[in-house]
Amino acid sequence: MPMFNSSNIELLKQYIYYSNIHDSKVEVLLYNMNEKSLAIKAVNSIFGDKIDFIFDEVKSILFLSNNEQVDHETIISLTVEEDYSLFKFLKNEYYVSKPVYLLFQMLSGDELHIISENVFIDIGNSC
Repeated sequence: MPMFNSSNIELLKQYIYYSNIHDSKVEVLLYNMNEKSLAIKAVNSIFGDKIDFIFDEVKSILFLSNNEQVDHETIISLTVEEDYSLFKFLKNEYYVSKPVYLLFQMLSGDELHIISENVFIDIGNSC
């Protein structure tokens, strides 16, 4: 399972770009407060891919709901963000250490912002 952090952020961008995350459905989202870890399991039924994310040393999770009555599970976009200003109300450590900041955008308009030191991503075949 490849691991990404601030030292290989360009590789993470490429990895996401060539993945089939678009149109995947989130099946599981589990946060462990004691371990500061987050696991997301998604499946892209079009391509038969299973995508597992494990976020290690989670710094912040922000969920923004659009409150639309449409599909809240389908991912339409996953990007690596570099602008931490949305989190300026928190500690300034984000500007110093530059942890990984991923933004999941859903078909419903919902957004899931995750800042963590490391992210592990495993893409396999679900069939």
